[in-house]
Amino acid sequence: MVIVAALLVLTVAAATGWGAAWWLNHTRTPILAVGAQARLELNPVFQDSDSAIIAAIERRNSTLAGDFTDRPVAEDVQAALGWAATGKNRDGTGFVVPLAMGAEPYVSVYLATSTGVSRFDWKTNELVVVSADDVRSVLVTPGYAKQAPCLMLFVIDQDSAPGGADNGYIAVGAMTQNVYLLADELNVQTRFIASIDHDQFRDQLRLSSTQIPAGAIVMAAK
Repeated sequence: MVIVAALLVLTVAAATGWGAAWWLNHTRTPILAVGAQARLELNPVFQDSDSAIIAAIERRNSTLAGDFTDRPVAEDVQAALGWAATGKNRDGTGFVVPLAMGAEPYVSVYLATSTGVSRFDWKTNELVVVSADDVRSVLVTPGYAKQAPCLMLFVIDQDSAPGGADNGYIAVGAMTQNVYLLADELNVQTRFIASIDHDQFRDQLRLSSTQIPAGAIVMAAK
């Protein structure tokens, strides 16, 4: 009986494995190994499309840590990327990213460069200077990020976020994707990082106890 049971288990395992392998080989595009940089072919439904959106998503990527240039990001480009993160695109409560309960933005966006730190004002589409100090090297922990020409910083205001900080983090995800897509169009390299110094964020940006540092995008002009 034990032998029969063992053979049955081996038979089911083999059949399951072979069946899974056949399904993967016949129904899906092979997945690249972790770290591979070659691009997959688009789904056949999209291959003949001339959609700019599909092309932008196909190009979307994070710049490798060692591939960033030292070229600064122009101020008007910084403002455009700030708009992509948290700007308005229609009247009323119409913003470029989904926000809980139709609320006004509860994530603030800052841009840090060699000349100081500015906050993007979604009401005026302008960068408002908040500090003349170069604080890039103390805000982030990776060495390459400390040297980046520009950092986009995300800060959640948990008091104004419906549902609290969790919805703030969801908004940051949507904002990051928008920034990535427009940055590609504007020839800006991007990489989101969560490796930040929370204490320095709070000190340098003069944050309140209810404001939460939520990451940064490393940026450089291509």
